[in-house]
Amino acid sequence: MQANIEEALAFIPSDLPRDEWLKVATAIKSSIGEGGLFLFDSWSKTSEKYNSKAVRAVWKSARVNSRVTAGTIFYFAKQHGYQFKKMSRAESKAFNLEVRTMKRKAEEREFLEAAETRKIQQQVAIKAKHIWECASAVDNDAAYLKRKHIGKYISANECIKQQGTDLIIPLFDANGSLINIQTIKENGDKLFLAGGRAKGAFCPIGEVGNTIYICEGYATGRTLHQLTKEAVFCAMYADNLKHVAQAVKRLHPRARIIIACDNDRHTKGNPGLTKGEAAALCIGGEYIYPTFKDGQEGKDFNDLAIAEGDI
Repeated sequence: MQANIEEALAFIPSDLPRDEWLKVATAIKSSIGEGGLFLFDSWSKTSEKYNSKAVRAVWKSARVNSRVTAGTIFYFAKQHGYQFKKMSRAESKAFNLEVRTMKRKAEEREFLEAAETRKIQQQVAIKAKHIWECASAVDNDAAYLKRKHIGKYISANECIKQQGTDLIIPLFDANGSLINIQTIKENGDKLFLAGGRAKGAFCPIGEVGNTIYICEGYATGRTLHQLTKEAVFCAMYADNLKHVAQAVKRLHPRARIIIACDNDRHTKGNPGLTKGEAAALCIGGEYIYPTFKDGQEGKDFNDLAIAEGDI
């Protein structure tokens, strides 16, 4: 089977869009296991954009998936002219048996990997709770808050704390359990606890009423709440907008939900806007995004509010 996969890969251009590139990595890992890294790396080297660090990062992020195996590779290869060689009945029977065996092994790896991931996430959640409980009340004059013009609006019961000069933003799941934290450094660098769950997690701001905003970062969320007085759920990153939107829709099915997108106008594909629009579409919600005048810098509603002197 590995020989068939290698043959099929030869037909697939390695400069695929990132999401398809990740699918190929997932398919190889699901079919062959960790030993497939060499095959993925060798295939990726045929691209002019080859970057060994990017290859390893994508391989690491690929999760075993019993629905994305060798069949995915053959599907991509067929789109580029690959054709299966004619097989005898015995060869076809042996090939199908190997496919079934591969799928079973992928399911076993997927189960074990998911169990290990859940175990690590539970350990990280415990660590997050400990950090949160030990953290101090936030200093409204903290450098990052002053730079974002939001420190003066944060009340004593705000869902944010501080540890040294680091700001601590709690992330909750749909059940209200604290499962991770985001640390914001003085220079604005943002980090999650390694191994913790972030998908579908959010930081809520304000009391929920008839209208709910969903955005990416905390500073944007705090700005939106200050200007609208409505509840805001901060998803922390663009890819998470859809997952948070779905969770909020289940929690508050009658609320008007508005995705407040970042406008990544200087980034190829504008991921903040495209992923925000997709999140709104998947729940039948609305989306808005900031527009800037000539000469104004920034990409989110916090940047716009500062530029316009609204906060």
